[in-house]
Amino acid sequence: MASEIVQQIIDAWNSHDIDRIMELHDSDYEGGDVGLAEKVLGLQGIRKAYLRFFRAFPDIVITAADEVVCDNRVVLHWIATGTHRGSFMRIPASNKKISVHGVSLLAMKNGKIWKGTRVWDVAGLLREIGLLPDLQE
Repeated sequence: MASEIVQQIIDAWNSHDIDRIMELHDSDYEGGDVGLAEKVLGLQGIRKAYLRFFRAFPDIVITAADEVVCDNRVVLHWIATGTHRGSFMRIPASNKKISVHGVSLLAMKNGKIWKGTRVWDVAGLLREIGLLPDLQE
């Protein structure tokens, strides 16, 4: 069941179907994202967080790289690709293509995503849009 919900959220993300995304989350959702200053709380928090990504990267697509499911918990390693066409984290659009790895830790309750933590390579994103130097010598 948890794995099917994850596939549904990926499909909804890739079609930018905010209503479907909200349907897949519990109304008491609590989450965090390393790229956001505040916690993501409830369905309005979900809407705000996802729309922030969709506006900044209108062609964003998520690909599942790996997934571990245990009872009502899922760890998903994902890759996001897209073009930075809108302001994100107070950074104006760079129009550069990005490819960023991340991991989502999700807990399900009553067939919906109830808790989540998203950890992703913020430094990698900043390098790809030209704000951090390549760290190789």
